[in-house]
Amino acid sequence: MKRSLLKLIRTIFSGIVIICFLLIFIDLKHLIPERWTAMLLSIQFVPSIIKYFDVGTLLSASFLIVLLLTFVTGRTYCSFLCPLGIVQDINSRIGGRFKRKFKRFGYRKPNTILRYAILAALLIMTVFSGGYLLTLLDPYSIFGRGMLYFIHPLVSIFNNFLASILEKFDIYSVARIKLTGFPLPTYIVPGLFFLLIGIMSFMKGRLYCNTVCPVGTFLGLIAKISIFRVKFDKSKCIKCGRCAVSCKSSCIEFMKNEVDLSRCVNCFDCIKTCPEKAISYCLLSLKRDEPLSKENERGSDEDISRRKFIAGSIALAVGVPSVTIAQEANVVSTKASTVREERNNPVT
Repeated sequence: MKRSLLKLIRTIFSGIVIICFLLIFIDLKHLIPERWTAMLLSIQFVPSIIKYFDVGTLLSASFLIVLLLTFVTGRTYCSFLCPLGIVQDINSRIGGRFKRKFKRFGYRKPNTILRYAILAALLIMTVFSGGYLLTLLDPYSIFGRGMLYFIHPLVSIFNNFLASILEKFDIYSVARIKLTGFPLPTYIVPGLFFLLIGIMSFMKGRLYCNTVCPVGTFLGLIAKISIFRVKFDKSKCIKCGRCAVSCKSSCIEFMKNEVDLSRCVNCFDCIKTCPEKAISYCLLSLKRDEPLSKENERGSDEDISRRKFIAGSIALAVGVPSVTIAQEANVVSTKASTVREERNNPVT
């Protein structure tokens, strides 16, 4: 696939996704059908998992599609399906205007211990104390709180301002929106998170995604064994370093012709900037051009073991909630309620 086409496809999908989510959160009069909101929410990783463990049916397990997509294509979910990731890319691009002021990108060693420690602690606390901490660090929840607490009120204020102007000309097509109070404590946590992520993305691109984000860390484990991946052609590489400078994930060690697939978010900036076309996004080759050393053989065995472990974990995760719900099911039939559930906002 041509280099420019990859970047174009990603940009188009990212634009569609972020526009759809923005429309949902600024829908002041709830004109968008609820089923459309549910459909968009189903492609978000953590909300899908929460719904699956709540309902327990395979139809609600759309997070499996994300896992499969990651296994096939790498961290494509982080690339153009995660709204917080898209916002970070936009903010990073704005920060690029000031790239002469500070060093932005370049290879950084992975914060492996920190990343996996956060993921492990999060999983343990979720099992024993519920999902509050999970939703606190979940990228979609962070995005949703930002939209609900900041963007939605601003849109409401602008709506009322526009309505007041039109009323002076006896035009009442824009109705006023009733504004509630803005308690300061409610805005402290989401405000601090948004400020922190904003600074990180403005200066260092996807630093949050590859340091703190539990979804990025977990999907990175699967991305290591993805079928399609960003690869170097060693015969073409001239070690110019342009790929590393353009990498917003700081995961390219160009002197070794290596890409850390656990951190690569498939932005394809490296492919676009390479003057020698030495980087491509292609199918994993099963052929071995060079004999494997003992260390590489050990790594190959670890990949196989990791594939088996991930497959077993997914099977266990799918099976446990279904069995639990089946055991606790009440066979007494009840009449379905005819009272329509009121939707307040699209954040779970």
